[in-house]
Amino acid sequence: PAYWSLDQRVDKGTARLGATYRFTNRLYHRGDVSRQTAEAPPASVDNTYPETSDAARGTLSWTPSARFSMLLSGGFSREERESLAAPLAGSKTTDRGRVLGAFTFLLGKKTSITPSFAYFQNATTSAIAYRDDTGAIAAETDIPYTDTAQVGNLTLTHAASDALTLTAEAGQAWLRGNYRSAAVVPGSAGIQNLRDLKSVETIAGADVQLQFTKRLGSQFRYRFRKIDDILDDAQDGTTQLAFASLTFKW
Repeated sequence: PAYWSLDQRVDKGTARLGATYRFTNRLYHRGDVSRQTAEAPPASVDNTYPETSDAARGTLSWTPSARFSMLLSGGFSREERESLAAPLAGSKTTDRGRVLGAFTFLLGKKTSITPSFAYFQNATTSAIAYRDDTGAIAAETDIPYTDTAQVGNLTLTHAASDALTLTAEAGQAWLRGNYRSAAVVPGSAGIQNLRDLKSVETIAGADVQLQFTKRLGSQFRYRFRKIDDILDDAQDGTTQLAFASLTFKW
């Protein structure tokens, strides 16, 4: 129906300011701040984009020796939307934060190992609209939703020759989230998606890169993903993906 339509045209603008500071030849920092604005059409109910988004990011890179390097990065953003029309009348605010750390060790001349860890958090306060069997729509405003993700990963890379590179990786992600609906709209209590979310994802993969000539190369990749929903076994599942590519540069 028309009242769920996405906006067909949205004018957006972005401003960004960044700087890099080199403390030493082996240690440097990169940071930037940005602001994005969007002009929502009148009577818009499209809540898939914010009207304003302010963000700050920073990266610290350190290479104390030829056999070890470290990368630390973090960022925070705040997204706001004020002019939503009925039935989603009200505001929407989202705070996002992330922290990433990666450490690369060179084992010999051809092998490297990189453990990494990342933490993500999203916190949103917005309205949710409900439609009953008669077609009537009612909305509950200011519903908080928060989710977090902790991701650990280990990557091993080996250059068997100038033409052949092998990569293997494995990791796991711990995901948590919850809605906190006051259930003030009749019939909204007990909706399955408005509850705690808890799952664990396990990933593994392997890559083979071949360089036949200076211009011609290929890649073979395999990925395995397993989802274990702690609260609902019906949502468990696995995904396996394999593909090959051929590249030519000119």
